[in-house]
Amino acid sequence: MLILIGSLIALVVFAFVISRKVEFGEARFDSETGKVKTEDHPAQAGQAVPAKRIETIDTDERNK
Repeated sequence: MLILIGSLIALVVFAFVISRKVEFGEARFDSETGKVKTEDHPAQAGQAVPAKRIETIDTDERNK
């Protein structure tokens, strides 16, 4: 019983320490370099393009 209570207390202390050390939030990574993106604002929206079925798209157009 003492082992169970001791391990529970150790787990709570560990969770508290980790919560103070780890930054909260979402990291966004660049797909080419793997580095963290630092942009705080979203990219500008381009012209809207209607969706197409995958079967109707040429392979050259898919690789753009």
